[in-house]
Amino acid sequence: MGLGSNCLGGGLCTFTYFKDLWRLDPTMRLWTRMADFPGEARANAVVFVIGDQAYMTGGSSANQFDTWQYNTSNNTWTRMADFAESCNARAVVFSIGTKGYVGLGRGLNGGCKDFWAYDKGGGFTNPKSATEVWTYSAAGNAWSKRQTIYPGIGLQQMIGAVAAGRIFVGLGTNNPAGAPTDDFWEYIK
Repeated sequence: MGLGSNCLGGGLCTFTYFKDLWRLDPTMRLWTRMADFPGEARANAVVFVIGDQAYMTGGSSANQFDTWQYNTSNNTWTRMADFAESCNARAVVFSIGTKGYVGLGRGLNGGCKDFWAYDKGGGFTNPKSATEVWTYSAAGNAWSKRQTIYPGIGLQQMIGAVAAGRIFVGLGTNNPAGAPTDDFWEYIK
C-alpha cells in the first residue's frame, strides 16, 4: 500500500501527495516500510500485478503517464514504457496471465471509455450513473454486459479484488472532494 494524498482545509483543500510504500505481514500484524516510489508523488495511480511484480501507472496530481515496475524480491523500482493514453487516473485495472489491463478512468478531458493491455513480454464515469456490471474476456478481447445491476450507488475511486474466485468491490466516493463510503460488495455469478 502506498502513494496517495490527503486533503487539508475542508471544501477548498490543499493536497499533500506521498511517495511511501508499505508491506503488511498479516500474520504478525506488522507494517514494514519499503523503498519509496522514485517518481513524482501522486494520488489516484493504478496498479496491476503480474507474478511477483507490481506495475504502477498514472495518477492525478499532475499529468503523469509514466509506468513503473516494483520488484518484490529485491525491493526496487524500474521505469518502464510510458502509458500510451491520457485516461489513466482513477481507472479500473486487473491482470490476466502475463498482461495487465487499464481502462475507463479519467483523463484531462473527463471520463474515458478506452481500455488498454500492457504486455509484460485504476474507472471513472459519471458517479451517479455507473451501476452496470461488465465482464472482459482476454481470450476473445471482448466485453459483455452481465444481466445484473450493481446494487450500490455509482461510485468512483473504488477498489476491486478477486479472491478465491469471488469478486469484491467497494469503498470509493460519489464526489472527488466528498467523504469516502464504507460499502463493500461481493459479486456472485
